[in-house]
Amino acid sequence: MKRSLNKRTLIITLLMIALMTSTVFAKPLLRIIQVSDSDIIIQLNGKEISFGEDEKPFVHNGTTYVPLRTFAEQDNKEVSWDGKNNQVIITDGSKISSSPLLEQNVSGTLWLMSSENRANSYQAFNLARMMFDKAMDENKSKKKLAVIVDIDDTLINSTSYTCQLIGGREWTTQAWEEWIASDAPEAIPGSVEFLNYVVDNGGEAFYITNRWPGIKGSTLESLKQLGFPAKDKKYLMVREDGTPSSKESRRNLVEKNHNVVLLMGDNLEDFSDAFSPSLGLAGRAKAVDEFKEKWGKKFIVLPNPMYGDWEKTMVNNKKGLSIEETVEKRREILLRTDSSGL
Repeated sequence: MKRSLNKRTLIITLLMIALMTSTVFAKPLLRIIQVSDSDIIIQLNGKEISFGEDEKPFVHNGTTYVPLRTFAEQDNKEVSWDGKNNQVIITDGSKISSSPLLEQNVSGTLWLMSSENRANSYQAFNLARMMFDKAMDENKSKKKLAVIVDIDDTLINSTSYTCQLIGGREWTTQAWEEWIASDAPEAIPGSVEFLNYVVDNGGEAFYITNRWPGIKGSTLESLKQLGFPAKDKKYLMVREDGTPSSKESRRNLVEKNHNVVLLMGDNLEDFSDAFSPSLGLAGRAKAVDEFKEKWGKKFIVLPNPMYGDWEKTMVNNKKGLSIEETVEKRREILLRTDSSGL
């Protein structure tokens, strides 16, 4: 039954937070006010909010008051009361991570854990084997055939570590080193079989990674435990202290004495310095087009929507941006009128 539109005087205990329901209490102040006794419909994101009979919204002096807990919980928020500090705490129950940037990685991480990505990985390494077979058939060089591969998210799946970060763990070098040395790392489907096939057929596999010297030993041990043909440290080329992230010089060292027939990675810097983030979105896209004959033949890319040089490009290579500034840069790209984002 609808309430009448007449005015009536109500004695209301006003809390520090207006009309919070049930268990949330602040220091009460007794005040007599007049309110409009009428049905008020409150919509949130297009959905009408349902209020109990004793917690109906009302208008006082032009301001609409609603019970905070009921309002928030119907938006999937969690409300709690800190009586010691006289404060209401509202958390977003729809978010997995408290960090907006990590929250944006949730869908990408879940996709990497999907069966679709598992199929994609087998597809990539089956294609790699076909290209290596072709190279063996056509090889006229006296140099030994070689493949160059990145490690993280090319051979070793790091999503379990990303899940720890999304769950609230802080990223530190120590935490990363502990993860590497643990039993958590897993091989990307198809990767172990492919690299062993290369070595069993007379080729050599070189691991070029931007992991640092201090974890070279644990990285080599991890590769061996996962079944990769990692003979010794000369095949594992890390980023030495004080050197740039570019892998070009290390690739050149391999090419001096080998016929490099295939490169595999999840980031364009795993293939060439021609794709520098400094080129910007349009510049990198143009560079990719210039190498179009190599993709799927000599260059094979595995997907990584979690991190990489593409992130730097999206914020114009600016460092030290706040979370709000980073989100705004991404929004600008997404809302451009052309679908390419370039």
